[in-house]
Amino acid sequence: MPAEPPIRVLVADSQKLIREGVSSIEFGFRGPGTLHNGELVRFANHGFLVHMIVAGRGANRAGATKIAKLLKAGKDGAAQRLATGFTTFFNILTHGASQQQVIHLRPGYWVLACFQSTQDGQEHTQLGMERVIHITN
Repeated sequence: MPAEPPIRVLVADSQKLIREGVSSIEFGFRGPGTLHNGELVRFANHGFLVHMIVAGRGANRAGATKIAKLLKAGKDGAAQRLATGFTTFFNILTHGASQQQVIHLRPGYWVLACFQSTQDGQEHTQLGMERVIHITN
C-alpha cells in the first residue's frame, strides 16, 4: 500500500505541509528537533499511557539543557525558575489520540516535558520524558 501524501493546509497566506509531528511514547518524545513558527504540527500520543506535552523556554541552549537535567532530577521548582516562558502543546492525550496546531512561539530553545505521574508517584520527566527542541522563525 503506498504511503499517504503529506496533508496540505493553508497557513498565513502560504502553503505548508505537515511532514512530521511530535509524539509522546513511554518515556520520551519522538520527532524533529526543530519546529518553525507558522508550521502546522501534529502532536500525538503513541504510547499506551496518558501523556501531556508542555514546554518551558530556556534563556539559551545551555539554559534549556540545564532545565531538562533539573526536571530529570525531580527539581521542578529550580527548573521553573530558570524558564523564560511556558506553553502547552497538549494537556492530556490518551493512547492513539492526536491534535494539530500552528506553532506561534518565541524563537529559542524549549524543553518538552510530561508531568504525568506513574503509579508509584514518579513524574514522567524523572523517567526521561524531557527533550530540548529549537523553535525558529
